[in-house]
Amino acid sequence: MITNPKDRVTTPQAAIAVASYILGVGILSLPRGVSEKVNTPDGWIDVIISGFLVMAMGYCIVKLSQRFPRKTFYEYCPEIIGKPIGYILNFIFIIHMLGIAAYVTRILAMVVHEFLLDETPIEVLVFTVMIVGLYLVVGGVNPMFRLFEFVFPFMTFVFFLIILLNVQNIELHSLRPLLGKGIKPLLAGIEPTLYSYTGLGAMFVITSVMDRPKKAVKAMAIGVAIPMVYYVVLMVVSIGVLTVPELKTLTWPTLTLAKAIEFKGSFFERFESLFLVIWIAAIFTTFVSGHYYGSLGIAQVLKKNPYWVYFFTLPIMYMIAMYPEGLNQVFMVGDYLGYSFLFVAGVVPVVLFGVAVIRGKGDG
Repeated sequence: MITNPKDRVTTPQAAIAVASYILGVGILSLPRGVSEKVNTPDGWIDVIISGFLVMAMGYCIVKLSQRFPRKTFYEYCPEIIGKPIGYILNFIFIIHMLGIAAYVTRILAMVVHEFLLDETPIEVLVFTVMIVGLYLVVGGVNPMFRLFEFVFPFMTFVFFLIILLNVQNIELHSLRPLLGKGIKPLLAGIEPTLYSYTGLGAMFVITSVMDRPKKAVKAMAIGVAIPMVYYVVLMVVSIGVLTVPELKTLTWPTLTLAKAIEFKGSFFERFESLFLVIWIAAIFTTFVSGHYYGSLGIAQVLKKNPYWVYFFTLPIMYMIAMYPEGLNQVFMVGDYLGYSFLFVAGVVPVVLFGVAVIRGKGDG
């Protein structure tokens, strides 16, 4: 591996890293996307179904990675399936990771521009986030994962505070009837909820830097279970407070929940501002993760020191982030990333694991 040999992370750090990578944009937009597809109050069931499907995908990723100790996907993929196809898959994985980083940065810039800094150009906001993220990424795995550990408790506290302060506004009739239109609507909701777990592919890299890689399945399961709990609670409260028809019209439903909280005459008169500050930190963790994992791939494929690659990928991510012209095109990019997630984290590990077993590759 081309990273510092001293870069090792614990099982809890790995779990938080996976959870932090998955959470972010999904917290803001998931209720709308699921409600559009399901059109019933049962969207929270899709979140649970998708969560367990993603855990199954993660299990395959971890078991594949454990066959090649201390190696990342970029290193063992060509070894399993041959260099030509292996390098193609590496390229897809790199673009997937850099695309996630660019996408979340553009979302962050658009939300900040709309709610906080309306006179600051989106281009400046995107550039600023990327430059600050670069400073963290060049430090390697350990500083990144320590930041994840620091941010995660604050994100959890603010999120569940919003939930608790909205519980009194839940109308139970908005959550009924359960499965009133059968299971057919649920099938339509699995796709968008699966997309909300984009980021699971991080385990292709994280497993290789864990101090106890045999605990990688546990780290993955916890890392997926945490967002699943977040998403289920968010869906239930969003539907109960805002109703399905209204959710379909809101771009950022969670911000609407935050806006509904008022402490008149107090410091927290605009609670959504506090939420945005914490959410920006959460999005930042997603960006630095994607930047690191994608840049590391280029470095390992080219067998170069990753330090300079981190700088090289900045303009690539900036161009990807600024390419969509409006919100609808930005969401289309998100859909494409969802498709690539299903391929990278769903199809590829199953195929590679099967080939590795047949060809006797790895230590398994």
